Amino acid sequence: MLGSIYALIALGYTMVYGILRIINFAHGDILMVGALTTLSAINALNSTFPHMPLLLQLGVALMIAMAVCALLAMAVERFAYRRLRNAPRLAPLISGIGVSVLLQTVAMIIWTRNPLMFPQILPMDPITVTSGSEMHPPAIVTVTGIVTVALALAVMTGLWLLVEYTRLGRGMRAVAENPRVATLMGVNPNAIITLTFAIGGAFAALAGVMMASNYGNASFSMGFLPGIKAFTAAVLGGIGNIRGAMIGGILLGIIEALGAGYLGELTHGVFGSNYQDVFAFMAPATTRKFWSGMSLFCLALLIAPVVATQLGGNYWVRVIDFALLYIMLALGLNIVVGYTGLLDMGFIAFYAVGAYLAALMASPHLLEVFPILSVWFPDGLHTSYLLIIPLAALVAAVCGILLGAPTLKLRGDYLAIVTLGFGEIIRILMRNLDRPVNITNGAKGITGVDTLNLFGLKFSGVYHWFGFKVPALWLWYYLLMLVIVAIIFVCLRLQHSRIGRAWHAIREDEDVARAMGINVRNYKLLAFAMGASFGGIAGIDCRTGDGGAGRYGAHTGRDPGRGTAYRPAGTAAQPGSAGSAGAVRPLAGTPQGGEGMSLLTVRNMSKRFGGLTAVDDVSITVNRGEIYGLIGPNGAGKTTCFNLITGLYPADSGEFSIADKPYFPKHIEKVTAAGIARTFQNVRLFNEMSVLENVMVGRHVRTRNGLWAALSRHKRARDEEKQTRELAWHWLDYTGIAQFAHYRACDLAYGHQRRLEIARALATDPLLLALDEPAAGMNAAEKVALGELLIRIRDDGKTLLMIEHDVKLVMGICDRLTVLDYGKTLASERLDVHYGGIQAVRDVSFTLHEGEQATLIGANGAGKSSTVRAITGLESFSGSIEFNGKPVRKQSPETLLHDGLVMVPEGRGIFSRMTVLENLQMGAWLRRDAVTIKREMNEIFERFPRLGERQHQLAGLLSGGEQQLLALNRALLSRPRLLILDEPSMGLAPKMVENIFAVIAALRERGVALLLIEQNARLALEVTDSAWVMDSGSIVHHGESTALLHDDQIAHIYLGEMPV
Repeated sequence: MLGSIYALIALGYTMVYGILRIINFAHGDILMVGALTTLSAINALNSTFPHMPLLLQLGVALMIAMAVCALLAMAVERFAYRRLRNAPRLAPLISGIGVSVLLQTVAMIIWTRNPLMFPQILPMDPITVTSGSEMHPPAIVTVTGIVTVALALAVMTGLWLLVEYTRLGRGMRAVAENPRVATLMGVNPNAIITLTFAIGGAFAALAGVMMASNYGNASFSMGFLPGIKAFTAAVLGGIGNIRGAMIGGILLGIIEALGAGYLGELTHGVFGSNYQDVFAFMAPATTRKFWSGMSLFCLALLIAPVVATQLGGNYWVRVIDFALLYIMLALGLNIVVGYTGLLDMGFIAFYAVGAYLAALMASPHLLEVFPILSVWFPDGLHTSYLLIIPLAALVAAVCGILLGAPTLKLRGDYLAIVTLGFGEIIRILMRNLDRPVNITNGAKGITGVDTLNLFGLKFSGVYHWFGFKVPALWLWYYLLMLVIVAIIFVCLRLQHSRIGRAWHAIREDEDVARAMGINVRNYKLLAFAMGASFGGIAGIDCRTGDGGAGRYGAHTGRDPGRGTAYRPAGTAAQPGSAGSAGAVRPLAGTPQGGEGMSLLTVRNMSKRFGGLTAVDDVSITVNRGEIYGLIGPNGAGKTTCFNLITGLYPADSGEFSIADKPYFPKHIEKVTAAGIARTFQNVRLFNEMSVLENVMVGRHVRTRNGLWAALSRHKRARDEEKQTRELAWHWLDYTGIAQFAHYRACDLAYGHQRRLEIARALATDPLLLALDEPAAGMNAAEKVALGELLIRIRDDGKTLLMIEHDVKLVMGICDRLTVLDYGKTLASERLDVHYGGIQAVRDVSFTLHEGEQATLIGANGAGKSSTVRAITGLESFSGSIEFNGKPVRKQSPETLLHDGLVMVPEGRGIFSRMTVLENLQMGAWLRRDAVTIKREMNEIFERFPRLGERQHQLAGLLSGGEQQLLALNRALLSRPRLLILDEPSMGLAPKMVENIFAVIAALRERGVALLLIEQNARLALEVTDSAWVMDSGSIVHHGESTALLHDDQIAHIYLGEMPV
């Protein structure tokens, strides 16, 4: 019975998380509102219709409560979450907790604090199912329990069928995976999300009535603990998975029932006790504006307790002291959450550890636990606080490591629930470790703790200094201020250090951080230990301020910001100045290898994923000083080979050596240290870090500054940091992007982002530079520039291994290559070498006529994608856009789709967690002619047998080319009048590009107008009628495609060809 109730609540969590990727912590309290609303409705019906049967009253009241809770959940989504969809993950979490507190407060005002009796609708008489024995008690059920389970199972089954097999369910799953692409299919994400909240709210009301009916009462606090347990059930089943939530809830209920049956006495009062948490949300920030007015700010801090005493007596000083205490906690939590991105919901446990440790060490209470200590300490263990403070920090740090070690592979919400459980365990232990040995004195806490005494100065009473009265609360204030200043100093030192950059890299992308040689495990544990130690110190301050231990709450915070990196004068040559560029040069500590010809040797490498053999017995030898190419069609296994060599995936078999030294590529950070650096097929930068900081992270594997160096900044540490910054500037200048050093990485144009990835990889001083499709998404001119850069890197002494689909580029710069086909080597051949800011759209005007085939070409960052996103209503814009005689600004994307404006976005935009068939059905979302839709889909499967064979397979398992075919055919099912294609050939093999453009050419026969955005400008001009050329956000040329194709200037600038 418990399990079915938990499962119902868990469904609300999992539905919301599945669509928005947020934890709705208000969900448990909507359950409470449902139960209390039902009770009020029953009372009202009973007084108005006294002869109405109680069961009918319950049914009507339940319908009213479900409607109220559905509306309440919709309001929560609209006002608490909608504006925070793109905010950092912590913001909606805090908002949800705030709504939870608000709902409890309002419920307490409306329905009182005391539990209210809930009427028994069904008989609670026990029914014996099996007879018991001496070893096993009898199995007993009730009618209420049977009805509860049956109703819950029926509702959960209905929801599962709705999501899996209906049009609405497909829309919900599409919005969950990619709301922007779902919008292009005609789905209204806001409507779907609001409906999802409403369904979850209705289910919460049903669960609340079930719980109140079974326990016989309802209260304002009844939702919190079941909500936490249901969230645990959702995580156990894989949050976001409906069937998993159902199974997880049932399992949790069974476990709890068994635990209550066999361990009832031991756990009495543990799981059912009421408690109140205190939440403090601090957001310290460190920005350039922070230092303005610092002198006035410091003066205000110095006189704050004096002013507070004059205005409101000691009360306001105490309030300020507690505010400072919360700041200390927030600073500690900021190390874990803000710097490293680890959502630690159990941080308050370290606060409790510090408080109880100080209380035990500075009171007679420990003698009750260990009476033998009275032989040496007859008056109690009154330890000096000069010893307690570092000891509390150390013990809390150890607890932080113990918490962090089992959770190293968890992130996001899974980490949140595990750490939340840790905090709950500590709370329960502290409240119940008064038996069989009284360690914590239970809920009463430890009293009689010594007053804080530092260097003979006691923090109690009133001091008279220089004719002034100085209360001890003032001393507390100034002590807390000193501690906070010290913690801020430590945080800033860590933030702007090798450790801080590693933490930020882990927060942004753990896999890429590993690829930079960062030991993610150790740095996570360091973050847990540092944050926990600050929490432990805060616990001492709270304990000594209260005179006892036993009261603590939950605290959270967020990233205090990050200062922009700068280059001090004289640390490196300015970009473009003499000495700023130079050859690629290895530094001391870089592995250089032996004198042999071969650098990388791979023999008999194989990898299987389940029953699929991705790489089969591949052998590769890369010699020093060459560019080695790895080519083949989509799905041939190139990227898998790459990932095996660089350690991102472990190989099933094979022998690997670099510079004549064997290595096993199991850990990518060790592979990087051995001398292999890589880039990624899809650009993966640390987007919120500056361009300079990204490259400085690349130096991590070749530097050694640790915790003491970061804090002390001794000469060797300063020299290493200076050299790191100089080399970062060097590689930025070398790759031609030094002028963007202080930009955020995400603000660079695509081509510059590719160069930044190469600069970051070069900063690791690699023996082998491994590049995964470095030219993907570039136009011809950019590819020429990239080829020149890669040849320069090779000529400066580096060896390169490259995957690339552009055969012209490969044949132009590679010395040797290997061709792969479905995981096997087809051919190896020696070749002769033959070789020749922020996006903005400004004042763009063009007209596309009915049935016209046109293309929009230009360099990366020219504004092409921004233009088409504005046309389809996905981006805000100024000016006017009309489609079919109607202004685009006044129409929703689904209305534009209904009128025939259809777009295939860059990156294909397929729903990878839906099947091929379901993806095609999403293309027909707005259509109602089911028979015609089915006939058109059968024609697609006949025309493209590969899609037909895999129609029931997840679309994410298709190759890149097959995904592009799927996206194109899905768009055609929307019956477009104008089809916009954004980079349809990106990352595809030449054969697949031919297939895609054959489909595009066939659009002319169907009378469909086409707007094509394509980096392969020559191919785009060959299949279209007219073209517009964009540069720096503006249209710079327009004409017929044939004329532009033969225009020498256009050919030189945009097609990468020299004029004849």
